[in-house]
This record gives sequence, structure tokens and C-alpha cells, in this order.
Amino acid sequence: MIDVKEAQQIILSTVRVQPAEECGLSEACGRVLAEDLASPISMPLFDNSAMDGYALRSCDVAAATEDNPVYLTLSGEVAAGDGVESGMMLQPHHAAQIFTGAMVPAGADAVIRQEDVTAEETKITIKRAVKLNENIRFMGEEIRHGDKVLTAGTRLSPAGVGVLASLGQTSISVFSRPRVGILVTGSEIVGATADLRPGKIFDSNSFALAAALRELDIPVTFQKTCIDDRETLQRELIDGLNQTDVLLVTGGVSVGKYDFVKETAAKVGIEELFWRVKQKPGKPIFFGATTDRTKLFFGLPGNPASVLVSFYEYVRPALLSAMGMRGPFLTATIATLKNDFSKRVGLTHFLKGNLASDGTVEILERQGSHMMSSFARANCLVVLGEAVNDLAKGDKVEVHLLAV
Repeated sequence: MIDVKEAQQIILSTVRVQPAEECGLSEACGRVLAEDLASPISMPLFDNSAMDGYALRSCDVAAATEDNPVYLTLSGEVAAGDGVESGMMLQPHHAAQIFTGAMVPAGADAVIRQEDVTAEETKITIKRAVKLNENIRFMGEEIRHGDKVLTAGTRLSPAGVGVLASLGQTSISVFSRPRVGILVTGSEIVGATADLRPGKIFDSNSFALAAALRELDIPVTFQKTCIDDRETLQRELIDGLNQTDVLLVTGGVSVGKYDFVKETAAKVGIEELFWRVKQKPGKPIFFGATTDRTKLFFGLPGNPASVLVSFYEYVRPALLSAMGMRGPFLTATIATLKNDFSKRVGLTHFLKGNLASDGTVEILERQGSHMMSSFARANCLVVLGEAVNDLAKGDKVEVHLLAV
């Protein structure tokens, strides 16, 4: 049995990064850039006004006060979208009405807010000095032509997509997504439309895993349930491995009479890389791969909370790493414990928790590996290391955020 960090290191050292592919910008959110992106243009593209007002020469109004107003002649307007072809050149003691985002006319070096001006048909009155460059957004002040905007390994957020769109990108090179399959084992498992006879339970693991994969925008290319039968399981494993790059199997990985996953995986060409991790829940997790490392195999425990903990701490990092993402693990932070908690030493515990905005975290009730209702209310996992024993309210603990 190995510890959590060793298990994670084995997984990441086994993962192979997927090949690159072109992706349209409208489909790019959540994808990982396969190459650095240098800006083809400057942002802003030109000097423009930060607000509605009047473009002027700051030297013309340097002496303006309430008691000594300055009058400037209006010589036109510049709306957003008007270009240099308008040919406007601002003359001394003149001003041009300008609107947010509009190109600053030649000769102007500041913009005064329209609220600070008294406007008439042919002139404006100004009663304060205007600073040089006031309310002007300068060409290239955010991004210069040729600047590196985003680097390979960056997972694109909505804001990232917006940045790329503002640079005129229509498609980008991203790492392709691995094909992932889900096989839920257990003769007790039935679908939601089945007759729930004594001894049977509804399948929740396939739905939870498929939902977690959708959050990562990863397609599920194989999804089945399987009874506890060696021959049936072997057929389903072969079928699943043929259709996927990563196969997730739940249940059947412990030491019970009907736990066939580990031995059957070996029969279909999966090399065991580790089995059993010093953690709770999810101790009997199994990880393997084909000898050429082109296909990964996760044998997850059958209890629903164990499945999701194992997904977040092991499967998710493997998938994001395969997609080329740097730092694929859940975001970790330190929080102040709201309630006392005790555990035995020897296992790392992943506990369902709620992290509040004030930096305190509550370890929720109903921590059993079969209990999902508390997981549905959790926004984090509280991580207590192997050596941790008794904790008191106010102690500092490590927290892994569940938000994608």
C-alpha cells in the first residue's frame, strides 16, 4: 500500500500528452493551448477615449479654473468606429466631441468628461485644468504586437476566449481530449427505470462520473454496467478498452469473493502500477496501463463518495495532464476549522466540507463512503494527512476546492 503523493506521482509519470488539433474559438472554452500564442496586433489597436467627453489639447486649458474658465471652439465629433480616414486634426484652442472607444484625433492629448463641460452649439466652457493623457487608452498599453499573450498548457477560461477573440483569432491549436469510458460493476446495480427489487440499488456512479467529465468537456465514448461475472466482465473490459484512452471501472477492486476487476484487467493486457492507497475513503483504488502506456485504467471503489474522491484526486489530474495542462490538481488552500474532528493516524482522510468566505471550513456530517448527500452540499475536500489525529476548532487544515 502506497501513500497519496506516491500514487499521484505514478499516475502523472504514466500519462502521455494527447496530440494537438485545431479548435474553433466558439468551442475552445475549457480546452488547453498546445502552443504559445503571440499577439498578431496591439491592444488597443489605436489611442482611444475611455469615456464620453471632449478631446482637446491639455495645454489649452492648463490655466482653467472656476473663476477663470477657458472657452474652446467645437470642431466636430468622433464616434466609435470612425477611423483615421476622417482626417481630423485638432487645432489649437479647439475641441472635438468624442465617445467611448472612439479614436483620439491627431493633435489631442487628453479627454475631459462631458459632465465637466458646459456645451453650447459651437463652443464648450471648461473650468478646470485637464491632465496630459487624461482619459486616453493608449495603443498597445495592454498588449503589444508580438507579445506572448497565453502560453502552452493554459486551460482557456471564458475570459481567455474573449482575449483571443479580441485579437481576431478564429481557431487555435489545443491538445485533443482523451476518450473516456465508464464501466460500473456490481450485480446489485440497476438503471433508474428498472424495478427496484430487494437487494438492488440504483446506479449513481455512472451519472456522477459522466457529469464530472462534462465539467471538463471530455466526451464519454463508452458507458455500461456489468454484473459480477468473470467472463462478462472480461468482454466488457475488452470492449471498453477498444473504445477509449482512459477506462474508469467502479466496484470489484477490493478483496471480496466477487471482486474480479483486478485479476480480469491483467487478462486483457493491463499492467498493475499500484493497488491500494493509504487513504479514506477509496483505499482499494487500482491503477494500471497497457504496456505501451497508450491506455490508462482506473479501478475505483464502488461506494459513490469513494468514486468521486478518487476522481477528483487522481482521475481528474490524469485527464488534465493528458490534455497538456500545467498544474492539473485541484486548487489547494489553508482554512480554519469550524468544528472538532478526530481520526486515527495512518491514513490520509478526504472529508467533504464547506469553505466559507471568511476562510473557515466546516467538516460536514455523514462522511461515510456510501453517503452522497453530504457530497452534494460540499464545495471542498478537507485533507487530513496520515499523521493527523485529533483536531480542534480553530486549527489550520488543507482544503482542496471542488470548483472546476
